[in-house]
Amino acid sequence: LVKTEMSEKEGVDIRRVPLEFEGGNIFITRNSKGEKKLLIGSTGFLSSQATYKEVGKDLTENQFKEILKKTFNVDDVIIIGYKDYLGKYHFQPTAAFHIDQMMIPISDGVVAMPKFDPAPIRLEDKELLNYKRQLDRARSIMAWEGFEIIDLEVDYKAVKAFHAPTNGIMYQDRGTGQKTILMPIFPDSQGLYKMEGLNLKNKEAYEKAGLKVIPVEDRAFKYHGNIHCLMI
Repeated sequence: LVKTEMSEKEGVDIRRVPLEFEGGNIFITRNSKGEKKLLIGSTGFLSSQATYKEVGKDLTENQFKEILKKTFNVDDVIIIGYKDYLGKYHFQPTAAFHIDQMMIPISDGVVAMPKFDPAPIRLEDKELLNYKRQLDRARSIMAWEGFEIIDLEVDYKAVKAFHAPTNGIMYQDRGTGQKTILMPIFPDSQGLYKMEGLNLKNKEAYEKAGLKVIPVEDRAFKYHGNIHCLMI
């Protein structure tokens, strides 16, 4: 804990965490058993490890997880990322540089994640192949951890354009108690925002999961983010 004039005046805890991570690359949620889980992208671990190495120190995966468990008071830490046959994590691909580009927790034990058909991908398009590999690994991890996965849809054009239907804002309406999502919708090839195609399919998937959907015309994709990147 770090004590400052503001923290003492406002009664707010300020914690200095000796790790590297970014807001869109971390979620805190609960599984169906009510256990508190912290999800973090593999880049957070690898970047932290590299910084430790620069100052002549080691950082193991277990040490990284223990620091996060203590800091955020969670039961478990899950690193979301591709691990090769040597057991080494890889940095996240550009199209999924934060985990909010490919998942959003919507209730205890439930996450929404896209399915991605690699059929149109040419083998030389390494970025899309890396995205597919990262997404498949993430889906496997969440299923292994006992989470129900609500399937959303993206195609290769959406992935390359940073059109991520998971990059929205979840909240519970104070008046009605209704779980609601501000869902980003994206323009068609003519630049028009229409409730059709992937926009409509993903809206229906969220509604089927019991959410009220408020569509938001997303323009942040031009800067490789979406509406979750703009709010806290």
